[in-house]
Amino acid sequence: MKASMYFNYTSRSLLRGGQRTILAVFCVAVGVMAIVALQLVGSMLQNSLTSNTRDTNGGDIAVTAQSVPFKASDLSYFAQLKSNGTITNYTAVISVKGSLSPAASSRGLSTAASSSQSFSVNAVDPNNYPVVSPPTFVTPSNGSVSNLLTNNQVIVTQNFSNTYHHKIGDTITVYIKTQAGSGQTLHVKIAGIVADSGVFAQSGSLVLISAHDYQAAAPGTPASYNAVYVTTAHQAQIDAAVKAH
Repeated sequence: MKASMYFNYTSRSLLRGGQRTILAVFCVAVGVMAIVALQLVGSMLQNSLTSNTRDTNGGDIAVTAQSVPFKASDLSYFAQLKSNGTITNYTAVISVKGSLSPAASSRGLSTAASSSQSFSVNAVDPNNYPVVSPPTFVTPSNGSVSNLLTNNQVIVTQNFSNTYHHKIGDTITVYIKTQAGSGQTLHVKIAGIVADSGVFAQSGSLVLISAHDYQAAAPGTPASYNAVYVTTAHQAQIDAAVKAH
């Protein structure tokens, strides 16, 4: 039996079917397009959720140490993981609580509120923070962490700006209490305001300062890191990093 017979037979059947054939082809085409569209939407949704979670978390893995903070020497462990390819990057953060000087009352915040309300102060490496998507700057619109966190300048969240009525160019005095129990005073200038999204989505009122400037305010005090944020290239690296930890 010749192969041409199969082609001729099916062609004649399609022609005899007329409108029913066209309708069937149309239905099949619509079904295929619907399946492809659903797959694309599902992929986009998955990527969106993964990206948002990663940014909010500060990395693929967040290693915290509240009771016994990491010392500078402990960071060599993460450097080794990066060197051998287990992770792609990491950054360490010093996180403490701070409050404003009573002088804040001159900007519309009562003395009682300025002395009782506290906010987070994070000291970071400006050249390697965050290790996820860069923050969205409200002002300046072209701001960057590496450019603004210099010479005792700080970046604050929109929430901080709204709560304490401070804006770009304001000089503030921040009182903090270190985990060692000692007090520390930071005289800083607000150089940038970031949106409460991405890595700062759950930060609330936050002041971001260079780790160099933070430590310069208390010379001789060893750095104590509360968290290390890690990124990886894929899920296999995440699993390997968790097992290594």
